Order: sequence, then C-alpha cells, then structure tokens
Amino acid sequence: MSNRAKEIAAIMATYEPGQCWQYRNKSHPENRWQSYLTNSPEPGWDWTSYEYRRKPEPPAPKYRPWTPEEGVGKVIRHKRDTHWCALIVLFAAQFRLGNGVSLDADDLLQNFTQLDGSPCGVLETPTTN
Repeated sequence: MSNRAKEIAAIMATYEPGQCWQYRNKSHPENRWQSYLTNSPEPGWDWTSYEYRRKPEPPAPKYRPWTPEEGVGKVIRHKRDTHWCALIVLFAAQFRLGNGVSLDADDLLQNFTQLDGSPCGVLETPTTN
C-alpha cells in the first residue's frame, strides 16, 4: 500500500457521523479549509480533487496565576467541595484564605475556582509570531 493510500485510509478510519470535518481543493492548497457537518454513514469522498481532515479542536485556554493585586478580595471555593472562602493577601507570593490557610498563586489556580466557576487566574492571550 502506498503512503498516500495509508494516509487516506487513516483519515477515513477516524470518520464518524455527526463530527465536523474540513476539506479544501487540492489544486488550490492556499485556500482556507472549509468546514462541514455530515450525518451520512458513508460520506462522498473525492480524493482526486479534495483533501480532508477532522476539524481541529481549538487550543485549550491557558491561565497564569494571579498576582497579589489581582487576587485581593476574590471569593473562591475549592474544586472538591462547597466551602466558600474570602481571599486576602498574606504577603507577596502567598494568599491567606478566610479560614487561615495560606497558599501560593499556583495552588489557587490548580485547586480553586471563583464563584462563577472560572479559574483563579488570568486568561493569557495568545501571541502571534
């Protein structure tokens, strides 16, 4: 089996109805991928004219830990229970919870959420190269 046939077989083997797929014209590879959703058990592949791929998942959002200034006064909860705590700064790299426990910003990001379920950190915006 040729390498191209193996590539095509691998793509077809991952097909499941209801997933979002993408295609583009092989004679114009500079064109953007076009998305489509099909529920057909046997999609109409045209490997001579088009190339196909499963639509890539968007990257997961990345958060950085709060600075002391950003965490002051936030109300948070532990991810494993419903215990609510007011957050105050203890000193530069540590936060003190209302129950007297001191944690660093990385611990907060990993183990706690804000009341609305959002992370205890700041969303990093991706940079373009």
